[in-house]
Amino acid sequence: MYAHQGDFFVSVVIVILIGKLKHVHCRRLWSAALVNFIGVVLHEVAHFIVAWLLGGRPTRFSVWPQRTVDGFLFGHVVCARMNTFNALPIGLAPLMLLPVAWMLDRQFFVHFPRTTGSYIIYLFLLVIIIENALPSTADWRVVWKYPIGLVGWGGVLFAYLWQSGWL
Repeated sequence: MYAHQGDFFVSVVIVILIGKLKHVHCRRLWSAALVNFIGVVLHEVAHFIVAWLLGGRPTRFSVWPQRTVDGFLFGHVVCARMNTFNALPIGLAPLMLLPVAWMLDRQFFVHFPRTTGSYIIYLFLLVIIIENALPSTADWRVVWKYPIGLVGWGGVLFAYLWQSGWL
């Protein structure tokens, strides 16, 4: 009944299924905002930190939900200095939450007993972290707004992988 610490892939699949069910049942703005609040905060804080570290100069931070033409906007970070160098890391900053999910998977049951209640909390936390680690459509728009940066960062990654012997 309980996932073993080494079954991270199984946990991810369960988390994705729970996340899909959650989205089907959260059609109203405030119910969806309530369910997603913690994850939205983590997602937007990731953008904010990377923007601040890379000179993007964040000027506005919000986790207040809003209804839009396309659905819901749960949060955003506005930066005054987006450029070719920092757009990709800022746009993809929420991916930094994936190692947090991996650490949660490795450490949760070291600190909590394997009970049904703790397993539900464990899965809930994984759903929140993994879902909000995925860059949104707006995040990808920021990345694609500076295609030269995408090519540059891709070149850096390629050079690193080549030098490390991965390629």
